[in-house]
Amino acid sequence: MVNVFEVAERMGLKLRYFSPSENLKEVSAFFDEKEKVIYVNTEDSAKRQLFSVAHELGHYLLDHDVKDYGVLLRLATPIDKDPCEQEANFFAASILVPKEMLRNVVARYPSARQNIRALARYFGVSPIVIKYRLKWI
Repeated sequence: MVNVFEVAERMGLKLRYFSPSENLKEVSAFFDEKEKVIYVNTEDSAKRQLFSVAHELGHYLLDHDVKDYGVLLRLATPIDKDPCEQEANFFAASILVPKEMLRNVVARYPSARQNIRALARYFGVSPIVIKYRLKWI
């Protein structure tokens, strides 16, 4: 698995964690373009934090204008209709669950395709990310 925290830092981005106040409790992460900081919600699970950092890294690398996407809401899913969000979600899912690695696991263990939770544990991501990636292999 790619360590997206390290990738972000090597790209010159800083990671900061915030304890959400009432007005930020639905926010998983956001990117401060001016300061080059990805802010991550401390109350999210480790898997959600991982996806959030990968998602924000995607926005940065794909050169999305921060004004176009704002923040990643906690309840956002990979099925978001906004093109920038879809692209960042696809980037995050792809870097966390590389296509060839997933193909190799499924080829070696054909029943793994039906065991979404086991695949999610193997890759260290949520079952939603695995379901999303299985559509693209």
